[in-house]
This record gives sequence, C-alpha cells and structure tokens, in this order.
Amino acid sequence: MKKILSILFVYLFAFTAFAQFSEARCAGLTDSDVKNFCANCVEIEKELNKVNISLSDQSSLTADEKTLKKMNKTLNKYGISGDEPFEKIKAIYQCYTVETYDKSISGNPDAEAITKVLGVDPVALMRNFTHPQDCAVVKRHMAELEKAFANFYEQ
Repeated sequence: MKKILSILFVYLFAFTAFAQFSEARCAGLTDSDVKNFCANCVEIEKELNKVNISLSDQSSLTADEKTLKKMNKTLNKYGISGDEPFEKIKAIYQCYTVETYDKSISGNPDAEAITKVLGVDPVALMRNFTHPQDCAVVKRHMAELEKAFANFYEQ
C-alpha cells in the first residue's frame, strides 16, 4: 500500500511539471507510441540526461524552444511519433497515473480513508487534463507500463 501511494505521489509531483491550464486535448497517442516508450524509457531518460533533461525532474521540463526540440528529437529516435512527441509522453504519464489510481487505490478501504482525510480526489485535477482517447490507449498497455515504470525507477 505504501509503495502504491509513494508511486502515486511521484506521478502527481511529475504532473505539476506537465500541468496545462486548458482543456484536455488529444495527443494522438498510438499503441506503437506506448510500446516504444515501454521498450525504451530507460534509454530515453539516459539520453535526455546527457543534455540535462529528465522526465522525472520538474525543473528540467519547463522547456524552452531549444530544449523542446532536443526532447522531441530524442523521443522520435525511440519511436514516439509525430511532431509533438513530448505531448504524447505527458499523456502517457497522466493517463497512467489516473488508471493506476483507479485500479489500485479506488475501492481500497485504507486508501479511501486517506482520500477522505485529504478531502479531495488526489487525481481529480489530472483527470481534467487527460483525453479519453489517449487514456484508452494507455489502459490497453497498463501491464507493459507497470513493468517499464518499475524498471525506470529502479535505475
């Protein structure tokens, strides 16, 4: 339970880096994007770290134009397609967090008690920034993503 809550709060922290103040828009996430992310997330992070960018560090994600180009080039190299692959990575993180909460915490009496004490659904704001089409893609790949994130955070 503590591990699940710890992971959730890491993703909620990461979300603050990804937060946008507009309605959710579809990133156009595909099955291939998620599979490629799962297969390469550790390598992506290592390559981005070489240019002082980290997907898990909020301060490095407030990207200027030059940094965003570097991130997008790296993400394209590893099979995250399109002109805005960083938007797809954000969609993966956000939808994964919401799905993890719904799957692991919702319905758990201990977690529900903590949520009640907090007085809010901890992922309510994030839900506003996820697009149902992107989340449907993520939901199909939850097992792969769970393994990829476990490997990612063991590094």
